[in-house]
Amino acid sequence: EYHHNIDEKGRLIIPSKFREDIGNSFVVTRGLDGCLFVYSLVEWEKIVAKLKKLPFTKKDARTFTRFFLASATVCEFDKQGRINLVNSLIEYAGLKKECVVIGVNDRLEIWALDKYNNLIEESIEFLNVKESGVYVDATLGFGGHSLEILKRNKKGFLFAFDQDAEAIEYSKDRLKEFNNFKIIKSNFANMKECLLEENITKVDGILFDIGVSSMQLDEDYRGFSFHNDAPLDMRMDTDSDLSAYNVVNDYDYSDIVRVLRDYGEEKYATSIARNIIKYRETKPIETTLELVEIIRKSMPARELRDGHPARKTFQAIRIEVNHELDVLESALIQALELVNVGGRVCVITFHSLEDRIVKNIFKKYSEIDSKFAKLPYVPDEYLPKYKVICKGLTPTDEELTLNNRARSARLRVIERIKD
Repeated sequence: EYHHNIDEKGRLIIPSKFREDIGNSFVVTRGLDGCLFVYSLVEWEKIVAKLKKLPFTKKDARTFTRFFLASATVCEFDKQGRINLVNSLIEYAGLKKECVVIGVNDRLEIWALDKYNNLIEESIEFLNVKESGVYVDATLGFGGHSLEILKRNKKGFLFAFDQDAEAIEYSKDRLKEFNNFKIIKSNFANMKECLLEENITKVDGILFDIGVSSMQLDEDYRGFSFHNDAPLDMRMDTDSDLSAYNVVNDYDYSDIVRVLRDYGEEKYATSIARNIIKYRETKPIETTLELVEIIRKSMPARELRDGHPARKTFQAIRIEVNHELDVLESALIQALELVNVGGRVCVITFHSLEDRIVKNIFKKYSEIDSKFAKLPYVPDEYLPKYKVICKGLTPTDEELTLNNRARSARLRVIERIKD
């Protein structure tokens, strides 16, 4: 997320890494949930093609098509990288001074700050925060969720985890009006151990927001972004030994293929891995743009027109470097053990690999063991201790029409119902 101000002439600056994705000419239109959608011309043509396939005889389809097409405006960036928004779109989105710009798959979204904060509040509502409870924000990041928890948890305490020193310093400043929290510099995989050091054995709720933070993407030198040249790093914890440089230059062919396929779902994994091995025979691959160029040369030309070609590879390497999927499973099990009766674990994920782990663990802990499932009576000690409250908020049919490859944020919630 990026916070910017819109001026009195309706001009809003867009971060450079987003401008490269959507090109100099693009389409702005009304989005769902009261925001604006911004598409590159290529992606907009795909949207129009999908809308044309909706059944014209159905009123809902006609209304939905009008909603997007009637307000669509072709725009260009000015020399300062700003969009000049028309009044009708500004009024629809309720844009005032402060706005939030976020990247969501194949589009940008522009939000009024108050509306965007309401989205965060919705996820906090599922946490069911008590005024005097003990809570954990397992992924502090930009501090947005911690801020909302502290607003509700006036007499309790919050422990927030992050392994990124820069994110911690930023959030300390953002949360400085509160004195009932502690930030712990550690991976959430160490949650139980770290809380025990604070004499905490039980908590009333835990929130996970899984994914790389916008602050980390903002820092070009961290190597998370495929838009800017930087040393290959991608470590969320800069004290960690394994970096993207090690993965790209030290892993053998089969391990690179495994990483790209398993963590990036990259269909050109073998071609990319083969070219990485070939390139590093001459010299080490040291920067992000060196790797981007190798990826580009590993794909057919048609693939280069459909989003950034390095997106999946960078995601895969980032997950490998930070052991994201391994630590997620461990942390979720710890979280379930830590919550009191009535306490909830809320998890927001951003792609299918993470969501599958959350779904399977929640399923395992909330269902009766298969050995007892068919019995007419199951003793209390064999009944599950947890109940799934939210099985995963999914995109609406309208959202899927706009982007059938969407991997929108998905929220899953589980509650402890007995000791």
